Amino acid sequence: MPADHAERYLRLAESLVLTIIMTGEVLVTKAGVTLRKLNPRDFFGEMALFDGGMRSATVTAVDTVGLLRLSRDAVLQIMEEQPAIAIAICQTLSRRLRDLLGERS
Repeated sequence: MPADHAERYLRLAESLVLTIIMTGEVLVTKAGVTLRKLNPRDFFGEMALFDGGMRSATVTAVDTVGLLRLSRDAVLQIMEEQPAIAIAICQTLSRRLRDLLGERS
């Protein structure tokens, strides 16, 4: 998907979708500050997926990206069948939180 189309998608993505980056790179920003760059095999949308809240950051394609979208139901089913995936998502959430807290302390 071209970067301009991906940027529109990333802005409009529903809350109950986990998005996995298959190809390309995206930037995660909040209030104009870049928090991180995500690459293939990284994912975003997990917080809103789990708590049903609003997206907490903006994701913008750096270049052409390929994305895999998984609904909340699909993610929960996969986690039930493969508990290691749930653990990996929790580890990623913890690492991202630690990174954010470290940057602000």
